[in-house]
Amino acid sequence: MFSIVYRSIALPHFDKNSIKKMLEKAVVFNQSEDITGCLLHHQGKFVQLIEGQKEVVRQLYGRIREDERHKDIVLLYSESNPVRMFSDWNMVFSDLNDITEQVAHKRALFDEIFHVSDAISTPGRSKLTLWLEVNKLLHRERDQ
Repeated sequence: MFSIVYRSIALPHFDKNSIKKMLEKAVVFNQSEDITGCLLHHQGKFVQLIEGQKEVVRQLYGRIREDERHKDIVLLYSESNPVRMFSDWNMVFSDLNDITEQVAHKRALFDEIFHVSDAISTPGRSKLTLWLEVNKLLHRERDQ
């Protein structure tokens, strides 16, 4: 099993409706290619963990890098893992903007997603990278 974690910034036209349409297509693709993961969106920023067979994940990341709906795409981490972190989900999605304006509630939502997945019982730095990036996003909001 191979996983990557990346972050990016949505362009202004990549709105909530566009994200919903993208997710509908992604679920079909992910099921057909045995891809799982977690996508988080907060104030126009994305953090995503994708896992699956190495070549499939690399090809998907190549397509993501070419996608003109977002910019400043940065690969944060990639690694091989013995098991999936998000084995039950083709793609968990959370729009942290929709929960509440309070950072503590947003962090609690991500904590719930993170702990319900297999992430807590699997080794690897990709889960730590995902967690750290989400915390950075939420701390920036709190400090503003």
